[in-house]
Amino acid sequence: MDTLLRLIMIPSASASCIVMAEYISGSEAAFVQRMNETAQRLGMTAEYENCHGAHVHYLTARSQAILVRAFIDRFPQILNYTSLTGVTFNGKWYPNTNKLLPGLDYAYDGVDGFKTGTISAAGYCLSATAVKNGRRIISVVMKSSNDRTRHTDSAALLDYGFAMLEYQSPYDDVTYHWCREDVADLKELGVELHADGDSFRPDDQVTRAEFTAMLYTALEQSGALPQPTEEPEEPVFTDVEGTWAADYILPAARLGLVTGTDDKFLPDQPITRQEMMVIIDRCLDLPDENGLGFADDGDITFWALEAAARTSAAGLFQGGSSNKLMPLFTSTRAEAAAVLSRVTDLL
Repeated sequence: MDTLLRLIMIPSASASCIVMAEYISGSEAAFVQRMNETAQRLGMTAEYENCHGAHVHYLTARSQAILVRAFIDRFPQILNYTSLTGVTFNGKWYPNTNKLLPGLDYAYDGVDGFKTGTISAAGYCLSATAVKNGRRIISVVMKSSNDRTRHTDSAALLDYGFAMLEYQSPYDDVTYHWCREDVADLKELGVELHADGDSFRPDDQVTRAEFTAMLYTALEQSGALPQPTEEPEEPVFTDVEGTWAADYILPAARLGLVTGTDDKFLPDQPITRQEMMVIIDRCLDLPDENGLGFADDGDITFWALEAAARTSAAGLFQGGSSNKLMPLFTSTRAEAAAVLSRVTDLL
């Protein structure tokens, strides 16, 4: 049994896989059925067709990572096999093709497994795992074009994973979010992010009140609040007095940065991208340049057209891969943070 496991985990001996499958389940077909049942129980997206992988079956990278994690959690002794640099069988030495292991070509500190695989349909694949400072990272690379790339890409993924473990996120729910650096920069600046304790809620829609609070404190902390040229009128919003946002909305309104409709500001209403453009345009002395040329320029409301042209020219709003500015869409808190981070870079 020990020899079979070594041959399966190191040189990927397909015959050894079949022998093991028949020993456990009576036939390869029965064992493959068990594999699929296990995959379903673990929440994997997988359709196994054989017990060895030398012929095509379907498996996602995330599912492979789930399988490796379950393997290590339930049978940690598997690492005694995957960490071997090779195995001798019938007088022949079979090297481990996971060259991230200590002493091998692409040695990576802390790696103690896991497994390679290569067929034409899947390319060069490598699942790897490493431990540093008591924390384990699992990486999965599929469809690499050559042996070197699967190892260098795996090392890059492990580097990223360990860097994320060391990253001190200002909020629990942005640690792995694309907005984490923008949120961290704003928090360091002292911007009011209206978070809920340890949660920033990056994918929630940003309200008019939240955006105004973020923008006002960003300008204040940067020393960039515009100075009124005349005595400002006292704004009257019947839906703002007594709320947490009054300390931001009312001063911003006195400076003419934000406005309402009649006597209402609608603080809890999600803000649209073109509303954000207009407010930011009022705050900054942007060059009178035209950054438009998006596929949906025609959706921009007339009153927001000049602001959209200037703020897009300044790179504060972008069209993405679809080349659409989406002026009528509301923004998430993560998107608002990204825009405001760009604003602070200009201040």
